[in-house]
Amino acid sequence: MVDRVIRLADRALGSGPVTALPRRASRRQLRVLAYHGVERDSFFPRHMRHIRERYHPVGAAAVIDALHGGDPLPDAAVWVTFDDGEPSVIENALPVTTEYQIPATVFICPGVVDSHQPLWWDTVAAALDLGETVRLGERQYRATELGSLKRRLKTLDDTRRREIVAGLAASIVDRNGAPFQRRQVTSTELRLLIDSGWQIGNHTWDHPCLDRCEPSVQLDQVESAHEWMRANIGVPPVLFAYPNGNHSERAEAALVDLGYQIGVLFDHHLATVTSDPLRISRLRVNDTTTPERFAAIVSGVHPALHSARSRLSPAEQAEE
Repeated sequence: MVDRVIRLADRALGSGPVTALPRRASRRQLRVLAYHGVERDSFFPRHMRHIRERYHPVGAAAVIDALHGGDPLPDAAVWVTFDDGEPSVIENALPVTTEYQIPATVFICPGVVDSHQPLWWDTVAAALDLGETVRLGERQYRATELGSLKRRLKTLDDTRRREIVAGLAASIVDRNGAPFQRRQVTSTELRLLIDSGWQIGNHTWDHPCLDRCEPSVQLDQVESAHEWMRANIGVPPVLFAYPNGNHSERAEAALVDLGYQIGVLFDHHLATVTSDPLRISRLRVNDTTTPERFAAIVSGVHPALHSARSRLSPAEQAEE
């Protein structure tokens, strides 16, 4: 019943008559879409077709130019971005963006490039799938509570989170006799993206929540990824995505020192060219977002409702 209500609401909010007015009213604002992986047979091609037909796709260079006093962006500009550098982006998103001639940017964690080392939340999921549990305070988290556990781990001190994840990784070895592995993007695939016109951005070394790290760790996370990209991609990166959208003053200071021109959040708001270039808002989408909900998100309707809801119920919003 709940799913049916959500589908009906999405269909109404994403309809042409509902989205037309907010799309026109917010035409001077920038829509920065934040994806992660893209699976085959997902809604992603329909998203890109919608953008090509109703909006103006732009790349990172145009956004940088507009944010720093250059040529203005076209009305209803959309910048497509991907976090984490998942291989599925190369396999399934690149062909679609190429077909629709939509420029895109991927933010990577060099600590896992050219490896089979999973990012921390994948280790957590794999351990819980094997029957492991995690106790934090009075609460015991099991596989059915994976989402809640990941949100809780993001609030912990970085050292404590790493200890828990290391313990879960060890438990997988004990159960399976081998570590959990997951294929990651390769340097060769990153060069393919660059040759296809994509931009590569810094997403820290291995994706901690920067505001939960010691200042020295924050600096190392930014600088280590920066140096790897400079050495392996050939040019210093100037684009940065805060993991989990968690902004940090110390990390921002490091970005300034290193010459970064854009830093992006994960706050589900439309962006403006008058914003702080190192705190640009992004819209949360994924490849399973229905076309109706996607239309509502990119038009500005859904972000406006999200903001209103968060003001009315901040405690509930914090759990999402």
